[in-house]
Amino acid sequence: MQEEHKKFAQEGQSAQSESQDDVKHHFTAFVINAAGQLIELDGLKKGPVVICENCSGDVLRDSVVEIRRRLEADEITESLSVMTLNAL
Repeated sequence: MQEEHKKFAQEGQSAQSESQDDVKHHFTAFVINAAGQLIELDGLKKGPVVICENCSGDVLRDSVVEIRRRLEADEITESLSVMTLNAL
């Protein structure tokens, strides 16, 4: 598996998909910027998206609020994984 990964990794970046219809899995990150905004970084979108102007400052709690909203609105499915990283 590692050898297969190396082979494809050497090919470089893939082209951005024109539509989400053909994308099954991808990474999305939520971060809080210096202005205190919750920002979404999603490789399927043209650039960073401001999700919340005046969030609590807790990236995990604020991200969960947005993920729950999207689940309830059927914008995303429950077929997702969540990982959080935080500085100590």
